[in-house]
Amino acid sequence: MDRYNWSPGVPRNTMKVERDFITNENDAQINWDYNGATTYTVVNKDQKNQYGEYRGYTVAPGTSAPSIDVDCNGVVRVPNISAAGQVEVLLDWVMTPYEKAASGSIIHLTVQNSTDLGSAANWATNHLYAVQQHDSEPRSAYPYNNQDTYNPTVDFAKFINGESLDQEDIVLYFNLGMHHVPQTADLPVTVFTTAQSSMLIIPQNYIDYNPSRATIHNVRVNFNNGVVTDIDTFGAVVPQCQLDFGSVAANLSGYTGEIVTPKYPYDPSAAQVANPGGT
Repeated sequence: MDRYNWSPGVPRNTMKVERDFITNENDAQINWDYNGATTYTVVNKDQKNQYGEYRGYTVAPGTSAPSIDVDCNGVVRVPNISAAGQVEVLLDWVMTPYEKAASGSIIHLTVQNSTDLGSAANWATNHLYAVQQHDSEPRSAYPYNNQDTYNPTVDFAKFINGESLDQEDIVLYFNLGMHHVPQTADLPVTVFTTAQSSMLIIPQNYIDYNPSRATIHNVRVNFNNGVVTDIDTFGAVVPQCQLDFGSVAANLSGYTGEIVTPKYPYDPSAAQVANPGGT
């Protein structure tokens, strides 16, 4: 509870942003906060805009998996579908602390005590990592990691050794993935309409004004007593053209793919041919 100049001394409860810096690699193993309550921005402390704010880029989750109903206590509300396909009741279960923290955010690939992967995919424990840049650490994994997964060629966990991130050249690793539970609708072709995961890199205090002010598509509408009196398009003209869709339609008769993959029980070719378009 704070008192503000505009509240004549009266205390008010308001939301406000709390800022802090992640200064070392150990603290930069990040999972998205519950309800998107935390954002992460890479900034240069030596560069401020005209308003005194650090210029930088925010890294954020993009398209997420289908949303589920989660209350503030981590209780998930899921519809129970009857055999007739009707929604009967809502089932509740309490999420684990990690599930609660990750709810509403994108999915990341994960590995937990995997017998097959060992230490070969230690980049798959969190959503986002920030590490100090080293030429000797060009990638988080390597194709030959599968030759000895418990002593891989590149072990990402060794990248994270407490080095400083304060005003250093850093590298961000963003972990995107999906989960898929097989179902009857996968027959014969697996449907991945919900397999969406993406990231955003967004300027933060980098631009001094709203760039939409420079667009040629601004429109101003004037009213008088609720009736439109004038529309100003600032010289913009709606483009018009004719298009022959026949000239741009795909002609699949000469298609040659990299590999023919049959989807049981249908095989698109009499014999599976690898790389038919190659040499």
